[in-house]
Amino acid sequence: MNQENNDNLDKFLFDAYEKNKDIPLSTQNIIDNTIDNLFAEKNVKHKKSFNFVLKRVAVLVISLSVVTASTVFAKDIINFFTSIFTNSNKGVDTAVENGYVQNVDMDFIEDNNLGVKVDYVLMDDHNLNISFVYKYLGDDVSQITGLNYMDLTIKDENENVLYRSSKDNQNDNMVSNITKYTNNQQIIDNTTIRSSLLAASNNFPKSEMLYISINNISLNSNDELINVNGNWNFSINLADKFIYRTSYKYNCSDNKYINNIETLLTDTSLKITLQLNTPFNKNMIYLYNSIILKDVDNKVYSYTEMSSKNTSDSTSSITLFYPITIYDTNIDKLFLHIDLDTDKSIDIELLK
Repeated sequence: MNQENNDNLDKFLFDAYEKNKDIPLSTQNIIDNTIDNLFAEKNVKHKKSFNFVLKRVAVLVISLSVVTASTVFAKDIINFFTSIFTNSNKGVDTAVENGYVQNVDMDFIEDNNLGVKVDYVLMDDHNLNISFVYKYLGDDVSQITGLNYMDLTIKDENENVLYRSSKDNQNDNMVSNITKYTNNQQIIDNTTIRSSLLAASNNFPKSEMLYISINNISLNSNDELINVNGNWNFSINLADKFIYRTSYKYNCSDNKYINNIETLLTDTSLKITLQLNTPFNKNMIYLYNSIILKDVDNKVYSYTEMSSKNTSDSTSSITLFYPITIYDTNIDKLFLHIDLDTDKSIDIELLK
């Protein structure tokens, strides 16, 4: 983490320690004695390392308190880390909670009084989530209330266009293979905004590098729109966990309407693709409870995306995405029900 994130985290941890009543007294005494000893006269010569040791004590507080008692404290920590993205979904949140996220320690790239950097990124086969930070460095604007990048391209080392947004075509789905995208903002202060891009694709490649190019940004200041042209170009080395991803497939039971079924369970989602030997009723499959996925305890999961198409008079396809991840429990066996028409339905078991 960079220094600003370190300081914020340290403050959060020490505040939580001071307020947390669930840490056993014996643990509190150990920590308090450790801190007192650091102030002892014999340790004055080690003052330079004091902050470092104190931070390690904070980590000790986390470990002990989470293990021993405080589920509330553990939840607060999760909320702290998942708040790094201003847009998210349950699958992405679960991945972040389990450490599937990368901190990017970089300086602002500056042009025309506007600085741009990335501080967090997450990527797997289906989701790409990037947290951008924008900071206006000039003295002619008192407050920034909104921001949009008007010309943004994200490529990888093989020239795959992972995402593109431009003034001419707000999102180029034909190039970037994007099935869904959102861009939400959070005002940090009068001149700084965090803006997270969450893009979903049918299949992101196992990229090793991200090359980000931004050429135009639109700022909203006091209800006035300001277009800023520039060249904010930089690259990010992706962590190995994004390159060598873990994924699982399910074995599926047979059904007379299914020609082929493919499944992929990743760090952020479960994708189910069905190729059918029959058309479906469009008015039927979009009805409430026409598509139901549940586990052995009858917990029902709602899909976050669905695409469907009658490909001919006798064939069709349905693709479903669920916020179910490799970190979730009780998902070794799932049951999928789909109403295709009033007299046709699919009922299959999925075994991990």
